[in-house]
Amino acid sequence: MSDYPVIILLKINFIINVGKEGIMKPDVKRLLQKAVNWKVSQKLFSWVLARAPRLIPLTPLRESAGWIVFVHPSPAYPVHLVVLPKKPIRNWMALSVDDGQLFGEFIQLTQAMIRDFELEPAGYRLILNGGPNQTFPHMHFHLIAGDPLPENGEESK
Repeated sequence: MSDYPVIILLKINFIINVGKEGIMKPDVKRLLQKAVNWKVSQKLFSWVLARAPRLIPLTPLRESAGWIVFVHPSPAYPVHLVVLPKKPIRNWMALSVDDGQLFGEFIQLTQAMIRDFELEPAGYRLILNGGPNQTFPHMHFHLIAGDPLPENGEESK
């Protein structure tokens, strides 16, 4: 089994995900699309995810038996968290109804973060991208709050 899918997944999304302009580089996006099609990438990514604190340059913010949460590597909002299941689930359409316990844990985890970070009064969004809008081959949610951050080169209002 080749290490290339793991290396590409890690480098694309955790190391070189965003260019200087704050958008995904076209060549990186092309490599990512190839990685999505590698069947082995899902198993390898799940293995890496289970060992995330040691293998990827991100510090988990919260972690439970089935989920890991970290600050987005290139946040677009003042609060921009990524919530990933540790179980290999490619996307929403690959989710099984048998995953009820996993999503019970998801509800507990996200509600605790919303309370702990006091997001309820000002508002928050919990986002799941799918189809061509999902740029990473592992189902994940974004918990965001606040107004979008200005893009590089734009002045703050």
